[in-house]
Amino acid sequence: MKIRSEIVGQKKSLQFLRRLGKYGQQAIVRATNRTGSTAKKLSDQEIREQVSLNQKQVLSRLYFRQATKNRVEYVIWAEKRGRLLSRYSHRVLKKGVKVKVKKGGPQKLIPGAFKTRVKAGGRWVEVIAGPGERNVAGRRKRYRTGSSKIDVFYGPSVSQVFNQTRDRITNRVNRRFEEQIDKELANALKRLKRS
Repeated sequence: MKIRSEIVGQKKSLQFLRRLGKYGQQAIVRATNRTGSTAKKLSDQEIREQVSLNQKQVLSRLYFRQATKNRVEYVIWAEKRGRLLSRYSHRVLKKGVKVKVKKGGPQKLIPGAFKTRVKAGGRWVEVIAGPGERNVAGRRKRYRTGSSKIDVFYGPSVSQVFNQTRDRITNRVNRRFEEQIDKELANALKRLKRS
C-alpha cells in the first residue's frame, strides 16, 4: 500500500506561490519534500512502536520518492513481503523457538520449530523453520525455500504494519505541511526581493 500526498492545504498560499514563478514552484517542491521526509520518519517510529524490529530493518523496507517540479507529490510505500521470524527477537529452546513480534507483547512459543540456515538468492540466510506438513495425498508440500521437508515461518511485513499506522500520522503530517508552506513562502518572498 502506498501513501500519495499531493499538495493540498492553504489554497491562498499555494496560489500566491504559483504566481511567484520559479521561486514559488521551488518553494512548493521543497515544502512537499520536507513534509514527505517527516512522514517517513513518523511512519518509521510508529512501525517500531508496533513490532520489535530495529530501525535499520524497518527503513530497509520503507521507501520514499520525492516530489519534482513536474510531479508535485511525494510517495511513501513499504515492501509487502513478510519478514522472516528470525529478524524478530527470538530464543531457541529444546522444545521449540520463542519469538517476540509485538513490541510490548510476550514471547510466544512455536513448538517443534528450530533455527537453521537456507540458501536464498545466492547467500545463506538464518531462518526459523518447522517440519513440513503433509497434504492429503501423503506428499510433503513444497515451499519457497525449495525444500519440501521444512516450513519457513514469516512474521508481519512492514507494509502490513505501515497500513495500520498511516491514519495515526496524517494529522501531524498535515500540520507539518502547513508550517513548511509558511516558511517557504517567506523564503520565496526574500529571494524575489533580492533579484
